[in-house]
Amino acid sequence: MRFAGIKEVKAVMETSLDTEQKRAAYHASDGSKGTREVASKAGYGSKSTIEALWKKWRRLGLGESFQVKGGGERFRRSFDLEDFEIEVPKSVRAKDNQSAAESPEPKNDDNEKSEVESNAR
Repeated sequence: MRFAGIKEVKAVMETSLDTEQKRAAYHASDGSKGTREVASKAGYGSKSTIEALWKKWRRLGLGESFQVKGGGERFRRSFDLEDFEIEVPKSVRAKDNQSAAESPEPKNDDNEKSEVESNAR
């Protein structure tokens, strides 16, 4: 049943995300950023534009809003653009890569063996 709606979702996404700026804003709306940060990443000058986009996308079923501490609200997209063969704008992709590089991943202790290695013996 899930596959039945895929074509409809793609059509709604292509219509709603008809500019590179909107695609960048949607991609950046992963729930970890507020309106100001999404606006900055997508090149919008106003957080109110992002608020309007989030409201529209929520009504269309492209994501959900949730409350954050301090009484604010954020939006979390439900879909990845790449899953629908919609290109993520290079500008926001570069910023994603930069953010990932700035937050180091946990390192494994070289002395620790993985469970698979331990069980192989």
